[in-house]
Amino acid sequence: MARYYLAVDLGTTHVKAALAGEDGRLGPVVCRDTPVYTPFDGASEMDMEETWQLFCQVTRQLLDGRRDLTILGVGISGLGEGLWPVAEGGRPVRRAILWNDVRARELSLEDPNLDRLLVDRGITPLFPGAPPVILRWLREREPESYRRVRWGCHSKDWLNFRLTGTMATDYSDASTATVEVRRREYYLPLFDRLGIGDKKNSMPPLFPSSHVVGTVNRQGARESGIPQGTPVIAGALDAAAIALGAGVLEEGDACTVFGTCLANEMLIGEEQLDFSQTCGSHLLSALPTGYLRMMGTTSGCGCLDWARRLLAPDLSYQEQEALIETVPPGSDGVVWHPYLSGERAPFKDAFATGGFFGLRAGQGRGHLLRAAYEGLICSLADCYDHLPPVAGRCWLAGGGTQSALLCRMTASVLGREVLRRPEKELGLQGIAALLRLGVEGKPLSLPEGPIQRFQPEEALARGLEKSRALYSAAREAVSPWWTLLRRG
Repeated sequence: MARYYLAVDLGTTHVKAALAGEDGRLGPVVCRDTPVYTPFDGASEMDMEETWQLFCQVTRQLLDGRRDLTILGVGISGLGEGLWPVAEGGRPVRRAILWNDVRARELSLEDPNLDRLLVDRGITPLFPGAPPVILRWLREREPESYRRVRWGCHSKDWLNFRLTGTMATDYSDASTATVEVRRREYYLPLFDRLGIGDKKNSMPPLFPSSHVVGTVNRQGARESGIPQGTPVIAGALDAAAIALGAGVLEEGDACTVFGTCLANEMLIGEEQLDFSQTCGSHLLSALPTGYLRMMGTTSGCGCLDWARRLLAPDLSYQEQEALIETVPPGSDGVVWHPYLSGERAPFKDAFATGGFFGLRAGQGRGHLLRAAYEGLICSLADCYDHLPPVAGRCWLAGGGTQSALLCRMTASVLGREVLRRPEKELGLQGIAALLRLGVEGKPLSLPEGPIQRFQPEEALARGLEKSRALYSAAREAVSPWWTLLRRG
């Protein structure tokens, strides 16, 4: 009988699942869209029960009628941060509030020394989508919901809980907020500082990503189709799983994930931890050792989807990029800021907004589309300016890497070779590697395969250098206007 691991990735736009053989290679991927609800400006929510049902749909599609296989273990990666609130008894308190939700930007935390406290304790700085900040918002705006919260977990933890009945999380997810990274422990006095001390025990117990936290129980098996008794590992933050699946295995290796957000990350050693930089994150890796220095933006390829819908809904992706190629690098001076949901890296301003600058008569949608691509790449380059120098390999991952143009631009703006694996689902690949480690104790490794290499191109590099100068100047000029927006 064939033996497989079941790997699942829950993202902001899709939930995907695949069976991985004992060699780590993935089979066909099953996918469902994950609806995101925006009940008011700045809100971003997912229905927790609906998400569980979608998870069960993809697992059942993979497993129903398959009596010829054994499932060795289940592992899930998921969108991080935000708050998935669970009541006593295990039901959702309300819809999950996601990482890119900015409703809490209106809060006055009334603690001018909070950032200094976080720096001193080695804790990732807070932002509107951080779990404790959302808890504070619930306390002020939805006190009944706040009262009912027993667990404030992450997306993958909710699915693991429904499978096993055990509430747990992993270090990579938890270190996005509230965890002292060097000590690998929650800093519970932070909850008192935020006025939510009665919820300091709502954070799930911490485990390594590959640790088996439980087994599929009878109810979980009945609904998901996964055999009862199957081991379930803690899993990982999606960005951490993708970094592993891409090949970030050695200190100095870096990766950019072109997803809904733009996750720019590097594997570093403890000696490189520097919490004096209050933007970005220092996260615990999904690997047994090491840390991820990450600059994760609020807007990534989602801003390109927005531009495409607005400017060229009648064109295919290929036709849009052909149109972009008719415009010279630098977009003839047109600049785009991709801050459609504020920004958190490499600067923090929840009131930042997107915008086109430098428009002239005679320019068309090709200029705006190219500027949108170049604006995303300028954001990427700004993030890399705040990372340590890349000493190893630089990988590209995520759905956006299907665009060779984005890959070419990245190599050109960074002035170095970048690598892309042909496999599309690198998060699932990373989870499969963690499953082999956690369930059977096999060393972390990735299946061998071809690698595509992109080199810097002189014309692209010159054009992007001009765009970066204009991009930065426009941001400096417009940021006072964001302050006026903040004041209402």
